[in-house]
Amino acid sequence: MDKKSHDVDVMPGGLRVVLDIMNEVERVITEELEMHPRFPDLHNRLGLIRFKQGKFDAARVCFETAVRINRTYSVARFNLGYALAELGRGVEAESLFVEALGEDTRPQALGALACLRMKEKKYDEAAAHLRDGAAASPRSALFPHNLGIAYFLLGDRDAAMARLAEAVRLCPPYGEVFAEFGLIQDGRLCTEAFREYIGGHEFNPFLHELHDQMGHAYAANGLFAQAEGEYRLSLRAMPSLANYYGNLALIESAQDKEDESLAHLRKAVEAEPDSVKACVSLGFEYSARGMAQEAAEQFEAARALKPGYPDVRYNLSLLYLEMGRQDEALEELRVALKVNPGYLVARNSLAFALFKKGDLDAALDEYRKVVAGGLCSSDILVNMGIILREKGALDKAVECFDKAVSLNPGYAPAYYQLGLAYQAKGQKEKARRAWKAYMDRAQEDAEMQDVRKNMTE
Repeated sequence: MDKKSHDVDVMPGGLRVVLDIMNEVERVITEELEMHPRFPDLHNRLGLIRFKQGKFDAARVCFETAVRINRTYSVARFNLGYALAELGRGVEAESLFVEALGEDTRPQALGALACLRMKEKKYDEAAAHLRDGAAASPRSALFPHNLGIAYFLLGDRDAAMARLAEAVRLCPPYGEVFAEFGLIQDGRLCTEAFREYIGGHEFNPFLHELHDQMGHAYAANGLFAQAEGEYRLSLRAMPSLANYYGNLALIESAQDKEDESLAHLRKAVEAEPDSVKACVSLGFEYSARGMAQEAAEQFEAARALKPGYPDVRYNLSLLYLEMGRQDEALEELRVALKVNPGYLVARNSLAFALFKKGDLDAALDEYRKVVAGGLCSSDILVNMGIILREKGALDKAVECFDKAVSLNPGYAPAYYQLGLAYQAKGQKEKARRAWKAYMDRAQEDAEMQDVRKNMTE
């Protein structure tokens, strides 16, 4: 067994040059933060940019803000720990990581503790944490990959080779990455190539989110080779096959390669059937193709994996409504709102589903909660007006239709319904004026024909 120590400096952000696309991503996030300063994810994403730029104290501030907004935001807590470690505040970082050992984030915590030990050049202790991590998460290629690095730094190249081979078995695209760097030559680990590889490796696995964002930005601008390069960096930081294949699907979709995109989304689910993101992405693709049943099956799988995710239930409810499974849709919406009562889009969908079902009192109650929560649109006001008109509250109905017109003067249905309300009140001239406004804005259809008839009576 060939043993020789190979100390290298572990750099948190890698060695690659950051291109202008990062400035574009930063600009978008900053603008979103101005509109939504209480969104913890935006602070976390900005923190990742600062981390990558080597501005660790600025990154710390961003991560602390994210955690302050949402104390249970585990990803931001880990990122805060990594930033503290780079600032030389290892004791504080370790405290955060140790705290996460008792939660369902134990594997990530073990990986983070291993990173701390590597920075301290305590490679034996790092390897011990990584072995525990591999035992806790045997399907993850991250632990054998990083264990290969630890063994190399301990001078055990045979053990390093074995761990890298295990990483490739669990995540085959790693083999392409290793070949690109020339890590294995003539069946042996190339010392200099591996030292360079380690020097550029990002030991904070959550940086994969930044690489994903940058890859998406490249793809949106038609720079597909650069996008794929970012996705490979994402894979190196966090070797998730589901995420990698999902990213490749985005590139293919941007090039109108629909069959190839669908194939990669299916591969993502096959590779990691317990990935909520993979199931949801495939579900959205099926839905976009009009394959409602197949889409529902993927969202049902996601629901089984994470029953407490309101977004999954909300999107499943929309599919159920499309399929005519109204009662099931209502149940999904109610559960989503039980988890997150402030989920106004879901509450609006619940109100509309109740409205279509004919449960007008319940629908009106939900619509009022939606408007009180700050979500208001002309179609919401029109539906509220229709309910009030049906209940005989004609003055309140007219008030709703008037507000809908004020909010969107071009919204033709508001004038049509306003005319019906005036007609019910016996105010024929006002009804005719409302219908005239409707005819000036609407397309010729059955309702238009009814209006013409009413105006002549």
